[in-house]
Amino acid sequence: LGGGKQTFNPYVSIEFNGHTLQLPAAKDTCTVHFDECFRIPVVTPLFADSIVIRVWNKTGYSDEMIVQGRLSFSLLRMHAMLPKWFNFYGFDKEEVTDLKAITGSGEAAEVNTY
Repeated sequence: LGGGKQTFNPYVSIEFNGHTLQLPAAKDTCTVHFDECFRIPVVTPLFADSIVIRVWNKTGYSDEMIVQGRLSFSLLRMHAMLPKWFNFYGFDKEEVTDLKAITGSGEAAEVNTY
């Protein structure tokens, strides 16, 4: 996660069309491996296309987002994806000073997104 000795309490959340699912947090680890499956409820009408996947660090007060990725639901619906590994790389706080500017923009996933 951090590449050092600092430990984290990471967990994964999935958001799609107003629904949020999440895993329980791992405890005090500096590496993490999630091998999980989510069943996302799909209710019509759909008002969103992006499936937002986030890895968080559970802290005592407000959780800190480590990384975010997006999948296009319409692309998955039209072209089934076999089980696949995704590598996520976090944001460097010195390079990305305003994380909300990145995570809050772009509802539509680009074609090359995963």
